[in-house]
Amino acid sequence: MKRIAFTLNHKRRDKLMGQLEKHNSEIQNLLGNSERLEPMRKKHKSPITTYFHQIRSQAQSLHAALTRAWQCGESSAHSAKLLLENRVTYHENGGPDITDPTTIKFNVFFGHEWEEWTDTSSLLSSPSDWCVAEIRMADPDDSFDRRASLSTEAGSRPSLLEASSKYQSNTSSRGSATSEADVRRVSFLENNAKDISVSLDDDATEIIDLCSVLQNRSSCQSLLGYLKDPAERRHSLSLVERSDLSFSEMQRVLSLDGLLGTKEDASGRPNLPRRTRLAIAVILANSMLQLHTGPWLCETWGKRDIYFLQGRDGIIHTEHPFLVCHFRSGNQALTTGSEVVRIVRSASRASSSSLLSLGILILELWFNQKIESQPFRSRFQGPDGRDNEYTDFNTAQKWQEQAMEEASFDLHNPTRRCIYCAFGAISQDLEDDELRRAVYSEVVQPLEKLLGRFDIKTS
Repeated sequence: MKRIAFTLNHKRRDKLMGQLEKHNSEIQNLLGNSERLEPMRKKHKSPITTYFHQIRSQAQSLHAALTRAWQCGESSAHSAKLLLENRVTYHENGGPDITDPTTIKFNVFFGHEWEEWTDTSSLLSSPSDWCVAEIRMADPDDSFDRRASLSTEAGSRPSLLEASSKYQSNTSSRGSATSEADVRRVSFLENNAKDISVSLDDDATEIIDLCSVLQNRSSCQSLLGYLKDPAERRHSLSLVERSDLSFSEMQRVLSLDGLLGTKEDASGRPNLPRRTRLAIAVILANSMLQLHTGPWLCETWGKRDIYFLQGRDGIIHTEHPFLVCHFRSGNQALTTGSEVVRIVRSASRASSSSLLSLGILILELWFNQKIESQPFRSRFQGPDGRDNEYTDFNTAQKWQEQAMEEASFDLHNPTRRCIYCAFGAISQDLEDDELRRAVYSEVVQPLEKLLGRFDIKTS
């Protein structure tokens, strides 16, 4: 019997060793393929991430130019309100259209002292004290030259580059969702006739003291001049009329922090319906890819940094969220949103913090609750009953488990990836094109898909 048992054990051992060798061979092949693909990963840049990089570069340059332009000597802080936008338009088939990525513009609101913007109980200043500026880059940025980026991406391929990924698109004409086999296309069309710069009139002047220019502007004046950043890159500043934001009809500013969890009336109807909150989440996810990490958006950000205008009719203009950045005269910029102390961290940790912030915001917007109000949060606080550096992360982990029950995989997967920074990318630095592309495909697009379902239900 012992000899039979030994023979059986020997055969089982040989079988296990064979399986082990097979698995080791598979792992070796995978690692080898990964090493061979590494140069391709570094060279490949998708049109959508190139577009996001270009937006961020111009946003950083604009902030630097604004920092130099407040020279009035006033002791009080000035503010600039940057309108957040999706910026990616869509084809009729549901695919994002970025055929002209060099015509990037920023809408910036300028008003009175910044306290009027951060105090939600105060009224806005008079309409005549408001202005909206449309700001465009007036000089080419060599690091984001359009033809150079196209040659990197396309090489000898045709000028129309289409990057495709699986996407379940919705169209109102069909009234129903298409199959998973439908393809979402990103198009990037070369047009050599266009340049990243916008033309400036010969009589356009540099704005040295922005406060003085805004105060002395003429009602019939459109182009105010141009701002310069420390690298001598110019930004044209033109006043525009926004029909969708008539300032004479605006009453006050509200923060997202003040809106979450509030009820409109005694019936318990949410102040912001879920479809509206989800649309905000889509804008914020896009904005993070456009602005992280930069002076407009801290690495740790949240509901206290997002603002909306409310009209005198009570309507909250949720389609136009904005950030507030404060400046002092004399080239000293303050923080975005509420004044906080910035901590210098590694790029990967900063990216993880920003993605965690986005994941928490998505959960808060979906559930219409604040993370601070979760009953299990106390389990993750310190012995003194106060929050520590892990409280938000651990609370978000626990809260995220409920996402599957509420909205199935379409909400569970984006929030899980943000909270754990689980995107399958080699780098955890959002400076890396691979991670930025993964965040777009695994967070932004699923949220847009989920939002499309609400539109189908209401159509």
